[in-house]
Amino acid sequence: MLKSVKKLRQLIIKEHERSEPTFILSNNEELKPKDLLTIYARRWHIESKLSKLVNLFNRNVLSSHIIVGIYFDFLWMVIADSLYHLLAADLQRFEKLQTSSQFRRFMDMPDIVHYDGDGFNFKIRKRNATPVLMGVEKLKGDIKVPWLGNRPLRIIRTA
Repeated sequence: MLKSVKKLRQLIIKEHERSEPTFILSNNEELKPKDLLTIYARRWHIESKLSKLVNLFNRNVLSSHIIVGIYFDFLWMVIADSLYHLLAADLQRFEKLQTSSQFRRFMDMPDIVHYDGDGFNFKIRKRNATPVLMGVEKLKGDIKVPWLGNRPLRIIRTA
C-alpha cells in the first residue's frame, strides 16, 4: 500500500555572508519565502544562543542521558543567562555586553565566594571593570536572600 507523498519546497539562499548557500526544506507551500525565512531565522537564533550557552557554561557533558536531566541542565543555563542580562542592565557602559564577555570581565575569578557562618562574602579582585561592578546601587550593602534563610550576601573589593 502506497502512502500519499507530500510535496516539499526547497529554498536556496545565496550571498548572505556565508561561503556556502543555505538550503531550507519545508512542506508549507502557503507561506511567502520572506515569511518562511523569518521563521527559520528565529529558530537559528535560538539554536545559536543555546549553542553559546552550552559553550559558556561548559556543558559539553550533560548531567544525564535521561531527557529530564538534559532539560534541567538547559533550564539552569537559560536561568543563568537571564541573570547575567539582569546584571548587565545595571552595568553602566556594559548593558549590551554578551554573556561570555560579562563572565570574563566580572565573574571569572577563582575562590571568590566564602561562607563565614553568618553570610556569604563575594570577594572581587581589583580589575578594570571592578569599579563599574562596585558602582551598582543594588550591590552596595548586604543583600538578604530569602532562600538562604535571609543570610546576607556581601560583595567585598579586595586589593
